[in-house]
Amino acid sequence: MGAHFSLNLMAKYHKKIEKVVLIGPVRFMNILDSLEKVKIPVLIFRGSNDTISKREDVEILLSHLKERKYIECEKSGHACYLEKPKFFHKNLIEFLKNR
Repeated sequence: MGAHFSLNLMAKYHKKIEKVVLIGPVRFMNILDSLEKVKIPVLIFRGSNDTISKREDVEILLSHLKERKYIECEKSGHACYLEKPKFFHKNLIEFLKNR
C-alpha cells in the first residue's frame, strides 16, 4: 500500500489498528494534520540510497507521529525489503512483537 492510502486509513480507523509499517513513504504532505490524533505505533523503513522517498520528507512525517520508530536500511534503495531482507525482517518482527 502506498503511504498516502495507508496514512489515510490510519487516520480514519486509528482506534481499530494496532500498528502500521511504512516502507519508503511518499505523497503524504497533504494529510499530515489528520495524523495529530493518531497514537498507534508506526514503523518507517527507508533505504539510505532511496531516491523516491526523501529523508527530509520522512523527517517531517515523523514529527507528526506520536509513537514512531525510524529505521534506515544502509546501502539500499526504495525496495529495502528486497535488498536487505534479513535486516528488514529482523526489525519488522521485533516491532510487531513489542507492545
